[in-house]
Amino acid sequence: MNRKRVLLCGLLAGLVINLGEMAAAFAGMMKLWVDEMAAQGKTFPESTAASVFFIFWGFLVGMIAIWFYAGMREVLGPGAMTAVRVAIAAWILFSLGPTVSIMLMGFCSPRLVAYSAPVDAVIAIAGTLAGAALYKDNKAARSLSAVPTP
Repeated sequence: MNRKRVLLCGLLAGLVINLGEMAAAFAGMMKLWVDEMAAQGKTFPESTAASVFFIFWGFLVGMIAIWFYAGMREVLGPGAMTAVRVAIAAWILFSLGPTVSIMLMGFCSPRLVAYSAPVDAVIAIAGTLAGAALYKDNKAARSLSAVPTP
């Protein structure tokens, strides 16, 4: 496993995830969350700390997804299908699971989960595909450096 590439490609995946989340928020997902919380008499946290946490979380998820991808390449082989499988696993662990748990605790409705889950899945897949596209393991890096140059 190429740890440096895991970090760099993970940051790229995290950047794509964060940009996707911002685009989704501007496209209407933020309004759904705000309306949902208002219906419960709560306000959506608009603090700098919350924003920093969500951005950090996006980068962390991206790095973990690429770390999973680097490990799964040995089992499933490199490529887009492995990246998509890893992205779905990461989405279940880091997005769907927590969202369903807060729904079961009464903090959001099934309707909100039904809207946000597919959007978050697409964002996770896009981020993981972006990072995986640039990932090269140590064997690939060594074999490329061993090719004689004219």
